[in-house]
Amino acid sequence: MIIDHSEWMRNFALPLLLGLNVFQVRHALNVLEALVVSDLRHKTLAGLTRCLLLAHADHFALADFFRVSPWSAEQVRERMIEAVLIMACKLQMRLGEGRIGLAIDDSLCVKDIATKAMAAVGLFYDHVEQRRQTRRHSNASRYINLMLVLGPFSFPLSWRLYLRRKQVNKLRRAGAAGLRFYTTNQLVEQMFKEVEGRLPSGRVYVLFDSWYASQNMFKAVRRRGWHFVCASRSNRNLSGTPLSQWWSKLAQQRRQRISLSSTKGKRTYQVRVARGRVRGCSHQVAVVISKRHRRDRSPAFFISSDTALSATTILKIYTLRWECELGNWWLKQRLGLGDYRVRSLDAILRWHALVFVAYAFLCVRRAETYRPGKPLAPFANTLNEHRTWHFRQLILHIAGLARNGRTDQQILESVAPT
Repeated sequence: MIIDHSEWMRNFALPLLLGLNVFQVRHALNVLEALVVSDLRHKTLAGLTRCLLLAHADHFALADFFRVSPWSAEQVRERMIEAVLIMACKLQMRLGEGRIGLAIDDSLCVKDIATKAMAAVGLFYDHVEQRRQTRRHSNASRYINLMLVLGPFSFPLSWRLYLRRKQVNKLRRAGAAGLRFYTTNQLVEQMFKEVEGRLPSGRVYVLFDSWYASQNMFKAVRRRGWHFVCASRSNRNLSGTPLSQWWSKLAQQRRQRISLSSTKGKRTYQVRVARGRVRGCSHQVAVVISKRHRRDRSPAFFISSDTALSATTILKIYTLRWECELGNWWLKQRLGLGDYRVRSLDAILRWHALVFVAYAFLCVRRAETYRPGKPLAPFANTLNEHRTWHFRQLILHIAGLARNGRTDQQILESVAPT
């Protein structure tokens, strides 16, 4: 139960909500606190309202805050990017970290197959077999996430909601005249422009999987003076030869053994390194060919535009992309990114904005409590610390009611209304 907004949340969120009137700010703070504190399986507006012991909390007013209230999700995102980058610059000075990672990934917020009225929901290809609802597709909304990785810390930096061309045309026929269709590469390019020239000083590595390993992506990264480290499919040509043939072509090269740590423990891989040219990149690249064991017939391929890096460093940098997967888990499973029940595109964009702000708050709060020389606390500890603060405030509120002479029944009606 939430009886007041925490000072931590006010200090972080209020600069992001400039331009909103006092009532809109109150609704935004209510949503942010409830998203972080509540442990509901589905973060619906009615469920979030039940967590608020505030006189002004009303789920109908909260719905209007998303549907018809005139505030811009884009402005909130822009101010969140600025706040995260300021925190990243301060953190870099404390860590002395010279490498900056920008991890790109997309994910689906799956809805029921019967959901038809929500503007952002449609059939998208789903590579996770357990969730497929119609052949290889799921009824969902799709978003692209850009994460900033600095040492052991990661922050949500920007995001975009992806709409299929069919969805855009349908919305334009319904009256959304200014809406345009953008490909995934164009949306990533927009996010690059948002953060270009504002990142902390250091060498920037853009990390993405084989779905985004295209010529346009290579050019967009190198044009800004950044480097990329990505996974690749086996049919990509390196200096005219498919990557699938390079392991045998490098038979004279001695295999390196590299051990990497993951969530499943430590694992050793056998790798060889090839260098050459790929389409879309005017400079030479290094390709790490990795096998799980000697007889593995399906090796993995990783491309780095920074040829000065060793194979071990390339693989370790690529593992930082896992922060994007963790971010998607926290956004969807813990903070309810896909639990919206609003229909219009503007309302869905506003919901996304507040969920990303809630996740950025936890990431920034974790970085603020870090002390050099001490072990880094798990991300869940930051969440538990915030929830514990609200729990203590609730106990003090109940104690105050008891000291003021309230009966047990009056306290129950005040704290746990039926």
